[in-house]
Amino acid sequence: HYTLNRRIKINLGIHHNSDLNKAKQILERVMIEDPRTLSSPRPVVYVLDMTPDGVTVGARCWVPNLKWWVTKCELFEKIKFHFDREDICIAHHQADIYLHTDHFDPQIGEIEEGKL
Repeated sequence: HYTLNRRIKINLGIHHNSDLNKAKQILERVMIEDPRTLSSPRPVVYVLDMTPDGVTVGARCWVPNLKWWVTKCELFEKIKFHFDREDICIAHHQADIYLHTDHFDPQIGEIEEGKL
């Protein structure tokens, strides 16, 4: 099934401490400024999810089908450069690790026998 136009779907997780409005503005601006992006339907940006790792933002735009792949790759690159310049941090999986040291002998580097 061939169509003249195809939708680009970009989902990115940003860190909770990053400026959400600025990230959304960057995504929208990058899509609108690309000459291959169609003006109708207009590019859109939504908050898709909030997780322990960050906020997932979705960007959608339409481009000519023959230019879909290259446009998608170049939009990702432009977004990365803009995010770096504006201190928008990409979310990453994180875990907090707690080390209980009340029975740890730092001289031998192990838990003392029978202290658990």
